Amino acid sequence: MGLFGNFSESINNLTNAIESLVYHPFHEDNLIKGVAIGGAIFVKQTVTAVVGPIQSILESFRSGISFLV
Repeated sequence: MGLFGNFSESINNLTNAIESLVYHPFHEDNLIKGVAIGGAIFVKQTVTAVVGPIQSILESFRSGISFLV
């Protein structure tokens, strides 16, 4: 892990997000339900993939400031 966190975890979250967006609408009994479930999972995984590196950067800054103080 570096300053930006674990890139493979972020890429894995984005891959899962895209996969769920494509998979659920075609494998649910109701198309609208499938799109809703796939979209919800897509949003959740995308937010996780974006927030993870930002959180890692802020944690690194916090650790640096704590070390200096």
